Amino acid sequence: MCDCWLVNDGVPVSAARLSARSTEGLADHLAACHAVEVTGLTELDLGVFRVERAAGEPWVARVFPAVRPLAEVEGDAVILRALERAGFPAERCATETPVTELSGQGVLVTTFVPGTRAAGGRAFAYLGALLGRLHAHPAEGLRPGGAWHHLVPRGGGPSEEIQAALDLLGEAGGEPELMNAVAELDDCADLPHAFVHPDFVPANAIENTDGGITVVDWTGSGRGPRLRSLGFLLFAAGARSPMLVDLVVSRYRRHTELTPDEIDRLPDAIRARPLLIDCWAVGVGRKPARQVVSELATMTRLAERIAEQARSAFLAPGDSGARSPEAPPKSPRADPRAGTIVTETLDYDGGRKVTVYVPPDPPEAVVFAGDGQGVSHLGRRLEAADAPPTMIVGVHGPADETLRLHEYSPVFDAERFAAHERFFVEDVGRWARARFAITLPAERTAVYGASAGGELALALGLRHPDVYGAVFSCSPGAGYKPTGTMPARIPRTYLVAGSLEPFFLENATRWAAALRDAGADVVLSERPASHGSALWQAEFPLMVAWAFGR
Repeated sequence: MCDCWLVNDGVPVSAARLSARSTEGLADHLAACHAVEVTGLTELDLGVFRVERAAGEPWVARVFPAVRPLAEVEGDAVILRALERAGFPAERCATETPVTELSGQGVLVTTFVPGTRAAGGRAFAYLGALLGRLHAHPAEGLRPGGAWHHLVPRGGGPSEEIQAALDLLGEAGGEPELMNAVAELDDCADLPHAFVHPDFVPANAIENTDGGITVVDWTGSGRGPRLRSLGFLLFAAGARSPMLVDLVVSRYRRHTELTPDEIDRLPDAIRARPLLIDCWAVGVGRKPARQVVSELATMTRLAERIAEQARSAFLAPGDSGARSPEAPPKSPRADPRAGTIVTETLDYDGGRKVTVYVPPDPPEAVVFAGDGQGVSHLGRRLEAADAPPTMIVGVHGPADETLRLHEYSPVFDAERFAAHERFFVEDVGRWARARFAITLPAERTAVYGASAGGELALALGLRHPDVYGAVFSCSPGAGYKPTGTMPARIPRTYLVAGSLEPFFLENATRWAAALRDAGADVVLSERPASHGSALWQAEFPLMVAWAFGR
């Protein structure tokens, strides 16, 4: 057998050439092509260098193997420019002409993203939301993408990735059981396609100093089956904790819903990328084939467990902002005793929607809520419970997770938080009183939020006890924390968190202790649940009944 394997277009490429790069003269090359003085190079990853410049912020230079066509590298730059125009948090091209050629190899320069590698629940929540945003874009006309570029340097999608792995395994000896497992992988070619990133996991996410996350390494991105892209993120989450799977799904669903076929085919999509990475490791001599074979059953069981967790999260009622393409339109409610939903756009930040649940009986209380997209679900929960008739005024949050965090937590961007605070407390309150002729005292008014919205509820309640007599905070994040000094007047506070979301339970417990120490009336409810709308919606009627009777 020849010492080579075939890329999808039939051109022989040896396994060694996949990772072969010549970086000799890189500093001089960058200086000549971009008119900069390079003062240092630090290798961050295979072929990836931090570039120190005498003047200006650092860059990142990616040197690709010669087997990767220059047109593919140019395609990476095109995608980065499109992401910049859309305001998506990705690395940016460093110059107007970021792609050059060094000894037959494509070189791409981007701006260096300062920060630390993202980790923990907040990272997976951000990535779930950002991937949902990407997958909401059909990406018509975009190049095929989604294949891991270390395995398919010439670009392509899952089918090319599978074939490349088979070719590489064949060149490495052709372990039959492993080759069969790869050949049986689902390429998801018949499932919905969208804008995909091949490696949308924390390893390619940088947590910025402002609390946001920037996604890097867009090599190989393009249009492909969205399920395969989501599958790798679910694997990365589920291999650590089931709670993280719930976080990913709850945020992803704000922008994109899976079809029934996609949900049914989750297990194979989840195990595909880890298996293909193992195949690459076999091909380049980093892992013996028999070891990968011995781990196949364990990997399959793990993928099935993660898929079951994700399936439950996708099928659970939630505050999804998206609807599956195969789901029928929702019918108007037939129950004459049901409340009504009113949505209007107010003059804030280019137009911000506010959704109001108006109960069938005159309201005895009012709750102002963050993330107002989910108000209808909260209203239905109240209708099914023996709770006093309560109006819910929901201010929609921004789709961008970083902007949402900056509006909801006062510790990241004080100016942005203050602007949203004025809008939420003053403008929305004034509009609701005029629009619905409702005038209730603070004792019959609450502020509600979940996750980052839980931070918002605490912050607004403590700052405006004359407006909100009660705070409903579900699974609060850890950006906004109690300080040593509490206001003289503190609203009654109801906190809830799940035993399966220890990070958020710890935050809620910290707040409960601090508020009790300050003499406040506090309830802390711990439920056997994970992070998500199922927990928060179920608790909402109990919060209303506790604060306003029944």
